[in-house]
Amino acid sequence: MKLEKGDIVSFLDDVGEGEVLEIIDEFSVVVLVDGFERIFNVAELILIDPEQRADFAKRVTGESATYSIGEAEDTTISKNPVPKLKQRPSNEINLHMEDLREEYTHLSAGEKLNIQLRYFSGKLEEAIRKKRKNLIVIHGVGKGTLRAEVRKLLDDYPQITYCDASYATYGYGATEVIIE
Repeated sequence: MKLEKGDIVSFLDDVGEGEVLEIIDEFSVVVLVDGFERIFNVAELILIDPEQRADFAKRVTGESATYSIGEAEDTTISKNPVPKLKQRPSNEINLHMEDLREEYTHLSAGEKLNIQLRYFSGKLEEAIRKKRKNLIVIHGVGKGTLRAEVRKLLDDYPQITYCDASYATYGYGATEVIIE
């Protein structure tokens, strides 16, 4: 990926975004993140398209979202689709890529997973700060990778327990998170 000074980037292994301040060489750049200059390997960054930046920022902060649900990868298990709503309850987090980004087909599976996990981590931290009692995490069925990674992250929080969300409402594709 070719970065230029002034580009806005997000991070594969962290939440947030920053502005490229300086190109050190073809592998390293200086990025302004929350007022601090940090050096990153270009492979750790995702370029945010300027035209989609405003829409991306709104989705990450939860200001707006598209609520269509895509097909799950594994169709061997019968599942109830998540109902399409004009506005989801505030305790639902939908991790389907089509709800997080308009254009994602060019991303690798690893990049998609990192975007989904960063979004989830941010929303989880927000829920903890706001002292919410529970969250419903809609991860879909697929091959189970996203579900496993979400639950692995949840295991790091001693005040959190989780279980499968209501099958009648979400099928096999959601986890209920209980925050004590």
